[in-house]
Amino acid sequence: MDEENRAFTSGMAGYPAGAQADHRFITVEVSNSPQGVRNGTWEISSSALEALARLIADVYRRYGLGAVRRGTSSGIAVHQDFVPTQCPGPYMMRKLPSVIARAEQLRTGGGTGTASKPKPKPKPKPALITEEDDEMAEQGHAYVRDAATNGQGSIYLIRNVDGKKRKMSKAEWNARRGSLNPKVTDISAAELKAIPNA
Repeated sequence: MDEENRAFTSGMAGYPAGAQADHRFITVEVSNSPQGVRNGTWEISSSALEALARLIADVYRRYGLGAVRRGTSSGIAVHQDFVPTQCPGPYMMRKLPSVIARAEQLRTGGGTGTASKPKPKPKPKPALITEEDDEMAEQGHAYVRDAATNGQGSIYLIRNVDGKKRKMSKAEWNARRGSLNPKVTDISAAELKAIPNA
């Protein structure tokens, strides 16, 4: 998924902070090493940790985010900062300070990496998506409805540009369903209410 689009990775039923975090952060998932999976330590290879540090440094440079640091409103955050989970696990939590330090070193041109001029931020996508907007048919949007309606309730489009919801008309949904066959996720009324309206 492109980093300009919203990932649906941190949310959890009853914990809107996770979904809200998905609106603000670029999500990265790092694969555990085969040995770490086998021995239950969930170890991540040194090459994967280095790649993570390089990616973080690159994102910070391109978006002009300043010094790499830990933080839940801005900075490096992890899944357990927003919902009750052990993710990313004790191994990664022990390594996180050194990954952040390495990313900052790379961002400023230290180590074996080189600093580069910040690249311009990607052009923002239009904030208003209407029924006539062909962009809406592209991947990246989510479709949800209140689970209590047993599949009969209104369908809401969650816009990939800002994570806000918009109720779809029956005609619009039927057209979208006929051409794209999108998946609808049933969520609780509380989760639906927690998503801001467009």
